[in-house]
Amino acid sequence: MRRFFYIFLVLLIIFLGIIVSIGTTTYEEEARGFVPMPIIMFHAVVPDKYSPNPYIIRISDLIKDLDYIKNAGYETILPRDLVAYTELGVPLPKKPIMLTFDDGFYGVKSLVMPELKKRGQKAVVPVVGQFMKDELKNDARVTFSYLLIEETKELEDSGLIEIGHHSNNLHELRRRKGIKKLKSESQENYEKMFKKDTVALMEKLAEYEVFPVSYAYPFGAFDKNSNSLLKDMGFKVTFSCIEGVNKITRDKECLFGLKRYNRSGTGKSVEMLLGKK
Repeated sequence: MRRFFYIFLVLLIIFLGIIVSIGTTTYEEEARGFVPMPIIMFHAVVPDKYSPNPYIIRISDLIKDLDYIKNAGYETILPRDLVAYTELGVPLPKKPIMLTFDDGFYGVKSLVMPELKKRGQKAVVPVVGQFMKDELKNDARVTFSYLLIEETKELEDSGLIEIGHHSNNLHELRRRKGIKKLKSESQENYEKMFKKDTVALMEKLAEYEVFPVSYAYPFGAFDKNSNSLLKDMGFKVTFSCIEGVNKITRDKECLFGLKRYNRSGTGKSVEMLLGKK
């Protein structure tokens, strides 16, 4: 009988610990009315022998950023975690942060993933359909090329990466800026074009059982109806390039147009970007 009493006592303590943990998070959220969440936007990550620029960061600098995030108590989350929070009430960590690696550079697989694994961290990789071609080999591929579409399945299965949508063939500045509507374009033609492009990449990824719930606007450009069009296609989260800390609530509408800080390879470190928050 005494044995059952001790088992019951242990289970009770565990249960109360869970309740207190969830309750603390809920209390803090209710006190503010939201959960603050910064997003750091990376692009290409390269070996240290290459020069950085606003969209290229050296691996040694990324390592410093990841260490700072971990030591500062931030926990990396994914878009699906935000959906679970808003739709199912699944708690978020006390200090959530999201990392995105835009465009789907091959360095995400060769350089970033090993560092994420060491620290138990996760990241979102919004890919561009037109970029996923095997055009460069050897060391040059690590630096200047992109993931192949079949590699997206491997990344998702790792549990460290969630693949996002970054357009199929609209990551360009020639005729239009990203997905932005042309002045001479009718709304009907614009919507037809945007849906066609979006579905094209969705179908390619679906062949490898990859189903993105997030969409990152190329160059941060979007049309006033972009979010509603993406909602109709099943997307739950969209990313902008506007800078600032996001205020996450239980309202699923807050997940559209999320703000991100660009981590320039020649600019402020993540510690500097987050230090004033």
